[in-house]
Amino acid sequence: TEPVPVFGQSGDDRYGNAEKMMTKGVPVLPHGLFNSVEKLGEDGEGLREYVDWLATRAVELGPDGYEPTIHVDVYGVLGDVLGAPYDRAAVTDYFATLAEAAGPFDVQVEGPMDAGGREEQIHDMAELRDGLASAGVDVDIVADEWCNTFEDVRAFVDAGAADLVQVKTPDLGGVQRSAEAVRYCEGTDTRAYLGGTCNETVTSARTCAHVALATDAAQTLAKPGMGFDEGFMVVTNEMRRALARMRPTPEATADD
Repeated sequence: TEPVPVFGQSGDDRYGNAEKMMTKGVPVLPHGLFNSVEKLGEDGEGLREYVDWLATRAVELGPDGYEPTIHVDVYGVLGDVLGAPYDRAAVTDYFATLAEAAGPFDVQVEGPMDAGGREEQIHDMAELRDGLASAGVDVDIVADEWCNTFEDVRAFVDAGAADLVQVKTPDLGGVQRSAEAVRYCEGTDTRAYLGGTCNETVTSARTCAHVALATDAAQTLAKPGMGFDEGFMVVTNEMRRALARMRPTPEATADD
C-alpha cells in the first residue's frame, strides 16, 4: 500500500548525482561505484571520507526529516584492501569507522569481498557478519558477488551470510522467479533488495516496480541508466500509478 524504498545509483558521478538524490529525498543512496583500490583508497580512506561527505550533505540538501540509508557498492575491492579473516578486529574496526562517518544514518556495504566462488563467498560473508555482530558494529552487508540465481539466493539466505541479498532480475529469468527469490527471504533475518542492472529497458524497470510492490521488497533499484533522474522517475512513477489505481474512488467509498 506504500511505495517500496528506491535505491538510486550514481555511476562514477558519485558527488553530483548523490546531491540530485538528496534534493529529491531518495530513500536509499548512492551506490557510488567503488570498483577499484584507487577509488576506495589504499586503507579504505576514500570510502570513509565519501560516507562522511554523504552524511553531511544529506542534512544540508535533504527535505525536513530526511533519513536516508547510505548504500555503497565496493565490488569486492574492500576484501583486497582489508584481507581475510574478516572477523578480526582490524576489519570490524574499519567498518565501525564507516558507521561513525554516517552519523545518524544506516549504512549498507554491498559486495565487501569477492572470494572466487559461491561457497567461499558465503563463508567470508558469514564470517564478516558474525564479526560485526560480535563487535557491536551496526553496518549491514549485502550479497552481490556469487549471488545470481534463485539457488544462489537461497544458499546465502539459508547460511545467514547477509543482511540483504540482491535479487538480480535479469539473471533470475522470468519475473516470477524474482518474486520467488524475494519471497524466500520472508521469515528470515535477511531482507531482499530487488536489483538488477543499469543496462535494462524501461519496460523491465516498470515491470520490476510491480514485482517490488507485490512482494514488499526492502528496496528496489532505480533503473535504467546511471544518470539517476530518469531511472528514479520511471520506477517511482510506476509505483505511484499502481498504488493510485488500487485506491477506492470517492463514489465507491460513498456506496460503502
